[in-house]
Amino acid sequence: NPSSRRLGMSLCSQARSEMKAGKIDAAERLLMRAEEIPPGRTGHMLELATLFGNYDRWVEELELLDEEIEQSSNCHYLGQLWAKKSYVFAEQGKAAEALSAADAAVSFDKDSISGHYLRGRALGLLGRLLEAEESIRRVLTTNPDHPEALRAMKMIREALPRKKWWQLW
Repeated sequence: NPSSRRLGMSLCSQARSEMKAGKIDAAERLLMRAEEIPPGRTGHMLELATLFGNYDRWVEELELLDEEIEQSSNCHYLGQLWAKKSYVFAEQGKAAEALSAADAAVSFDKDSISGHYLRGRALGLLGRLLEAEESIRRVLTTNPDHPEALRAMKMIREALPRKKWWQLW
């Protein structure tokens, strides 16, 4: 129903405005209302998860993401959900979980720039710098101006052991 979709989008837009104004409870209520409108869920729940993450409400965000993952069958959307989950784990310093979630994101959406970036980030957190460099290079091949990937590549290269010029031969 187009009018339901417009109403859901309008509620999400209002929620973003409330977030910017620092009115978290109001934003959360609007997003919960948007979720109840058919067809509901898809974009609205990802917005709600983002709201939770913006305020370090990691447990609630992970619960919501897990619930969405269980209910979704759309591969592209599942890729987004797993990528978001990887980000949450990385923000908490849970590198192994972040890598597992990033691998899942890439398995659902092989061309996911965010999935490959987050995979590289998780590998970097684990100290697997050569593998991290490979994942980040894949992102930069697709999008050479990706700011986070550029920053990550710089950090990886600074962290890799330096070889003398004669060791490169």
